Amino acid sequence: MHAYEAIEQSLTFIEEHLTKEISTEELANTVGLSPFYFQRLFKRLVNKPVQEYVKLRRLAKVIENLKSTNHRILDVALDYGFSSHGNFTRAFKETYGITPESYRRDLPMLNTFARPEVSMNYVLVDEGGSAGGRKYRPGNPEKDIGKTGNLPWPGNGSPYFRTNAGW
Repeated sequence: MHAYEAIEQSLTFIEEHLTKEISTEELANTVGLSPFYFQRLFKRLVNKPVQEYVKLRRLAKVIENLKSTNHRILDVALDYGFSSHGNFTRAFKETYGITPESYRRDLPMLNTFARPEVSMNYVLVDEGGSAGGRKYRPGNPEKDIGKTGNLPWPGNGSPYFRTNAGW
């Protein structure tokens, strides 16, 4: 399984379990990675830490729910795993700059965080050698198509190991 496939699998798990408690350890176990490596890989591919991503996806679902139902705000917040009205309101206001009550009253357009398509941001790189090892690396697919030669990795080594050159 390629790195991006493990993260895609964890994103699917998150989407299916947004109303339940989700721990980083549980996600790492789901895809067969250590929690440490999973967190690093997730942040690298999604550009958000795991729990921040979960919070943003929950808030996006809450917005859909507030717009389409008349359920109490507290009930919607509790349904999506927020522990209290205050905790939910604080997270909502930090993310969107308005309270959930203001949102429901005025229904302004908000930029919600959609599930990313991780595989679309990665380019297959042939690292050569006798085994012809292939790795995925962050990049711009449109810009990198047809590119040949050595592509930049920190320390010119494997993307999965830290080198003396650092990251």
